[in-house]
This record gives sequence, C-alpha cells and structure tokens, in this order.
Amino acid sequence: MRTLVSSLNEVAEELVKDKLLYYFVLLTCIVTYVVYGIYQDQVVYQYQFSDYLGRLSICLKALFFSWSFFFYFKMLIKKEERLFYSYYITLKGMLSPASKVVVFISRVMLLNICLANYTYLKQIIPDIHAFRFDELFYQWDLFLHGGVSPWVLTHELFSSPYWTMFFNFAYNLWFLLIWGSFLYFMWYCKNEYNRQSYLLSFFMTWFFIGGILAVAMSSAGPCFMHLLYPDKTMYLPLMERLSNQVDTFWLLQIYGGETSQLQEYLWQSYSSRSTDIGAGISAMPSMHVASSVLLALGAYQINKKVGILLWCFAIIIMIASVHLAWHYAVDGYVALVVTVVIWKVAQFVVGKVGVKSKTQEVAMDTV
Repeated sequence: MRTLVSSLNEVAEELVKDKLLYYFVLLTCIVTYVVYGIYQDQVVYQYQFSDYLGRLSICLKALFFSWSFFFYFKMLIKKEERLFYSYYITLKGMLSPASKVVVFISRVMLLNICLANYTYLKQIIPDIHAFRFDELFYQWDLFLHGGVSPWVLTHELFSSPYWTMFFNFAYNLWFLLIWGSFLYFMWYCKNEYNRQSYLLSFFMTWFFIGGILAVAMSSAGPCFMHLLYPDKTMYLPLMERLSNQVDTFWLLQIYGGETSQLQEYLWQSYSSRSTDIGAGISAMPSMHVASSVLLALGAYQINKKVGILLWCFAIIIMIASVHLAWHYAVDGYVALVVTVVIWKVAQFVVGKVGVKSKTQEVAMDTV
C-alpha cells in the first residue's frame, strides 16, 4: 500500500511539472471551440480527435521500430554478444519507473489534442478566411529578391534533378527528425528547463504558427496558385519544370517520394472538401521551416555541434520549400522570425514558473 501511495505521489509530481502544457492545450481547445461556435454554419470539416489519435499511435510505433533498428546496428558495431538481453535491459530501463510511462502517455494525449486543434483550424481556412494573399506574397518575394522569383534562383543554383531528389528526401527526412525530437525531449532529456521550453515551444509553434497565423495570413502556396486562380500563371513554369524532372529522371520515378504526388493528393482533397487526415492546405507561414528552426534551437541547447548541423538542415528545408513549389520564400522568413520569438517567450515563461536552466543550477551550486 505504501509503495502504491509513493508511486501515485511520484506520478502527481511529474504531471505537475507539465502544468504549462496543460494550460496551453486548454487554451487551444477554448480558441478552437470559439472559432467553431462562430463559424459552425460555414464549415464542412468535422473535428477529428479520434482519427488523429490513431495516426499518432502509428507514428509512435514507426519511431519505436526505427529506434529498435538503430539499437540493433549499434549493438552489432559494438559486437555485443548478448544482443537480445541488452535490448530487454534497455527497454526495461526506459519503461521504469511507472511514473515515466504515465507522464509519457499524458504528453502524447496533450500533443494529440493540440495537433487536432491545429489541423482543424488549418482545414477550415477556406471556409472562414478564403485564400487571398497568394499574389501579395508573390509580390513580396519579388521585392525582397531583386525582382526575381526565389524559385528561379534556387533552380539556377541547384539545376540538376539530383538536387530536386535531395530536396525531396530532406522533406521526407523532416518527419523523422521532428517527431524524433519530440520523443527525445518528452522521454530522454534530463534537463527539465530544456525539456519544458522545447515542449511548450513545440505546442505553441504548431497551434499559433500553423493554426492562428495560417488563418490570418491565408494563402495556398505556389503549387496551387494556378489552380485557384487560372489567370495567375506565374508558377506554371516551375510546376512544368518539376514535372519534367520527375518524368525524365529515373531515380525520382523509382524513389516515389516526390512532392507532386502529395500536392496532387492535397489538391484533390481540397477540391472535394474531403475530411481525410492532413487534407488542409496552407502556405504562410511554413510549418516545415518553423519546426525545423525549433529543432535547431532545441538541439543547440543540448549539443552545439548537433545544433549547428540542424541549423544547416533548417536552411535546406527553407530552400527546398521554395524549390519544390510548396512555399513563397517569405513563408519561411516569417516562420523563422516567429519561431525564434516563440522560443524566447517559452524560455521566459518556463523560467518564470521556477524551472531553472542548467546555467542557473550551476550558479546556485557555486554560491
């Protein structure tokens, strides 16, 4: 009985550490509910909490198998004789104490609610604030890049289809890195200040940038401009160039991860007003860039060398987003600035509630 009470107290203490996450997710629910209440007669999408929970569980399973695969080869390199025993001991250590598992499940649920709210706002953009700023962002791109569309510059610098293949691969690698980072900070990170700062920033980035700002700055993106506005053909040469590279480059055909397939899927989902998972389209600001910048900011706090590498990855994603016709360049610039602001705000708030940074802890220890 005493052990049970002790375990429950331990769980309660760990859950209290996440109070900022609970408050923020509650805020996302209130905002989403208010938006739904105002526009319920105009929207066609249904809220999909259960669907996203199922999709999230699939992602977690995929990441678990990826980790197992990595662990297996790591043990082979180390020439570990008792491979399965080491695997068992490592898993056992990861799943103890029990409070760690309970907190993990609660954080996964919080993430699912936040992402469901973000996705709902993204999907109803055409209903509550129809795409209207695409041409404006096109003009901004011209103004900032000497009268030349940024995609022209990227395709001059990276003209080979091998670069298009590389950028496609980077866009797919983004998924593993972003969700792997969330698992790291949710599960492995021992510095509570870094953990809470990253998780709060992660939630804020997806909801504020991917939801609120996406509604306020509604735009579809270069790959959809000519489909939404048949007289706006500024990006048709880019789309034709990408299509030609796919048709003529055998490696892109074999790879199957090229973006034109996903762009076609998203457009068909939009046209049919489908409620499929991930059906919404939105360009400004770029969530790929925002989440990649956040990944670099968080990683730099843990390991400066890894952080620098991930800053390079964020730059690659910013270039790729333009090169592959997903985004206007200004989508990435805005995402970069707002993400840094969110990161600083999250660090400030986490520090205000009493979670000390590593520097503060060292300073206190030396007093």
